[in-house]
Amino acid sequence: MIVRFELAYHGAAFHGWQIQPRDRTVQGEVHAALKQFLHRDVWTGGASRTDAGVHALGQVVSFPWPDDVRYMSPHEVQRALNAFLPDDTSVRRLEFITALDHQDRPFHARHCARGKRYRYHVWFGRVPHPFLLDRTWLVRRPPKPEGWEAMRAAAAALVGVHDFSGFRASDCTATKTHRRLDRVEWVRGAGGAHHYELVVQGTAFLKNMVRILTGTLLDIGCGRMEPDRIQRVLETGDRRLAGRTAPPHGLVLEEVFYPDFPWEHEPWTLSPRA
Repeated sequence: MIVRFELAYHGAAFHGWQIQPRDRTVQGEVHAALKQFLHRDVWTGGASRTDAGVHALGQVVSFPWPDDVRYMSPHEVQRALNAFLPDDTSVRRLEFITALDHQDRPFHARHCARGKRYRYHVWFGRVPHPFLLDRTWLVRRPPKPEGWEAMRAAAAALVGVHDFSGFRASDCTATKTHRRLDRVEWVRGAGGAHHYELVVQGTAFLKNMVRILTGTLLDIGCGRMEPDRIQRVLETGDRRLAGRTAPPHGLVLEEVFYPDFPWEHEPWTLSPRA
């Protein structure tokens, strides 16, 4: 039996998701909470290895329920985990699953993920919003109308299957760099007239890919780069032609998709989305 849960965290005080020997990480906190709860070390898998400073609203985590531990209700497990987790991390939804995918493989939060949606938050204005300062990239000179038009056209050009080798960190170890993006769109945020979000949804992502895409689009919108720069980076794979890497604190992992499993479109057993 597998436990899967949806984890939210404020990434400012974390050195990313993946456990590390000397730095505070989200996975490290989850492991510590499980050890306090179950009195043993428990292996966990996370859907995304978010970088240091990146936030999550819908990180998915899975672990095998120990055979020799009595069954507990999802409510009991969620309450116990949240009791042991720090205040900047919380389990939003949780359930026990036994379902296999169409190839009879058991669920694994990372290996079975078939898509993710990220949102990058930007605050355009000379004066920062004090309540959003740690969750938005402050851009003091917003794009002009023609800049917005160029930025939206460049975003639309990213949709589809492309070689994104020019939009990844220099230390990215991925051997395959083709990815499919299904949505790249600027939308208004909930924080007011100066708040915008770049929604990026695709099958998989390279290291820092969303942040580099965001920085490049903003460089185009603000006139620092010509509108055809996106196409040139896609054609050449040259990172030097792309724009800035947007800071991590504006990025949020919003949702992970599992279309191979029968429960993908069904309500969670426990807890509606907060």
